Amino acid sequence: MVTMLEHLREQHPAIATYIFASCMAVVVIAIALFFYFTFQERAKKRARRAETRLKRAGRQHPRKRGSP
Repeated sequence: MVTMLEHLREQHPAIATYIFASCMAVVVIAIALFFYFTFQERAKKRARRAETRLKRAGRQHPRKRGSP
């Protein structure tokens, strides 16, 4: 594998550059998507938490003495 890449770099530098740039682009896009979806999940959790908090605040009523 290494010899093939060395051959490409020596004999066909444009192809080697294209392959390297493509690999780097895939890695960068994968990292960007990972962070995007991670933050989306956090935002969904925050929204759910806020929604349940509002529901709880809306349905609170004075409790009778002695009830749990």
